[in-house]
Amino acid sequence: DLLDLSRFDAGAATLELDPVDLASVAKAAAADEVLTRAGIVGRARGVGVPAVVDADIRRVDRMVRSLIVNAARYSQSSRVEVIVAQAPDRVSLAVRDHGVGMEPEEVRRVFDRFWRGDPARSQGGTGLGLAIAREDAALHGGTLEVWSRKGQGTEFILTLPRVAGERVWSPVTRSVFA
Repeated sequence: DLLDLSRFDAGAATLELDPVDLASVAKAAAADEVLTRAGIVGRARGVGVPAVVDADIRRVDRMVRSLIVNAARYSQSSRVEVIVAQAPDRVSLAVRDHGVGMEPEEVRRVFDRFWRGDPARSQGGTGLGLAIAREDAALHGGTLEVWSRKGQGTEFILTLPRVAGERVWSPVTRSVFA
């Protein structure tokens, strides 16, 4: 993690781009054994179409898993929603938990390196996962945003540019994993 951060800081981070189906990555991450043991159910609730982006599979997998594991850690229920949505120029992945949510000051700091919210201080982790995920998103030309309200849960939205020239089946299609 620290090596990746130093590469981001030095402008030396690189991508190995290939077509990556974000929906497949999300489905695999949601069904991960670690999440199953944590009581988080990861199964498809909708039929989706491929959501292909030009991306570095290692970095995309790390981003998606970081978001899902983070949501599972703070969810007060066994339900974490993972939604993939498409538009002609981009693909978005939203990860939503139904946990404790965050105060506005926590939302402002959630992507800061080594920062962890109050409930997180009693759990494992370095406070780097979300910072690295945001850097990975930016490296791809994408964004990672957060919405949260205390007592109502949190939603992270990863948006990446899609493969240039790929046919889009509809303006927005969704695959939902819960």
